[in-house]
Amino acid sequence: MSQEITVKTVEPEVLVGVRITAKAGELGHEVSSAYQQIYHAIDQAGLVPAGPPRLVYYDLHEDTWTVEACAPLVQATEMPDGLAVHTSAGGRVAATVHTGSYDDIPQAYADLEKWVSEHDLTLTGEPYDIYLNSPADVSDDAELRTEIRWPVT
Repeated sequence: MSQEITVKTVEPEVLVGVRITAKAGELGHEVSSAYQQIYHAIDQAGLVPAGPPRLVYYDLHEDTWTVEACAPLVQATEMPDGLAVHTSAGGRVAATVHTGSYDDIPQAYADLEKWVSEHDLTLTGEPYDIYLNSPADVSDDAELRTEIRWPVT
């Protein structure tokens, strides 16, 4: 395990998002399109995001995944059809920051799950990634930074 894992309390956040169900191999394209839709709507509403984008994982089957691409807002506002505005639950999460390629994130999740088990915690709710930077921000995938959060009790 190369990254530090901690438990912290996060506040509820207003999010605008798009839920996507796609074959695992097509998910990247679908998520990219969803973020374009989200950020276009935020811009058209004259708003700015309240933080970096995130991806919430709902159902992960071998061939089909259901996720939600979303971005935080300062306050709830009306968005175009196809975009849902809701408030995240907040609460305690196990968290770590993964530095490196998105391809290596599954190992970071495995490390987090093991750490949670070793610390007598229980995973609850849906895990999510917060993208602290993007491939457009860095010249090397090794510089990508993704915060991983998973609700715990």
